Amino acid sequence: LPGVPARDINQVAAQVRDLQMKAAAAHERADAAKAKLAGVQKDLRGIRDRQAREQEDLRITQGTIGDIARSVYATGGMDPALQVLLADDPEQFLAQAAVMDQLSRNQIDQLRQVRTTRLRLAQTEAEIADKENSATQAKDEMVSAENEMNQQLDAAQQVLDQLQEEERQRLLELQRQHRLDQQEAARLAAVQAASSSSSSSDASQARSEEHTSELQSH
Repeated sequence: LPGVPARDINQVAAQVRDLQMKAAAAHERADAAKAKLAGVQKDLRGIRDRQAREQEDLRITQGTIGDIARSVYATGGMDPALQVLLADDPEQFLAQAAVMDQLSRNQIDQLRQVRTTRLRLAQTEAEIADKENSATQAKDEMVSAENEMNQQLDAAQQVLDQLQEEERQRLLELQRQHRLDQQEAARLAAVQAASSSSSSSDASQARSEEHTSELQSH
């Protein structure tokens, strides 16, 4: 088979380079999403540990409230209808006005502690739900970016697979020359930047010396 014209090889090189650059960009997005996912999962572990502690605190304080409610009911001579409420929800039982009047300050503080602990636990559970959503989103972003990266690499490989050996060698030479051109451009840019910085520094020093000379002449 006749070789591919040079202009076509240049087009192939540009196409492969474009696909590889897109794959590299997708790889960077996948890495960023992976790092984000790791951070969210670390946060989740800490929040779930806090949730476990708060659940244990609530269990203990609720047990105390149950004991207080049964004690108040046994000694209060209250409406028997409240017994149903006591069995279903000791905390709500203690919140009744007739019952609150019989609670000591310490018992009222314990009741408030239960409510505070329950509220704190609810906030923690909401925080967990939010973090879980963030983790799912980060995982989806990572998978999507990885899929795109693989698709771009596969597309580049398909282009390469269609080339004959001679064409591959010509393409490799073009790619090598492109890398050399990039390196030379980067070197020239660095030299120019250094030269510009040096010129600016020299100009600044000259102005400073001129200003000093003017002060001395006065």
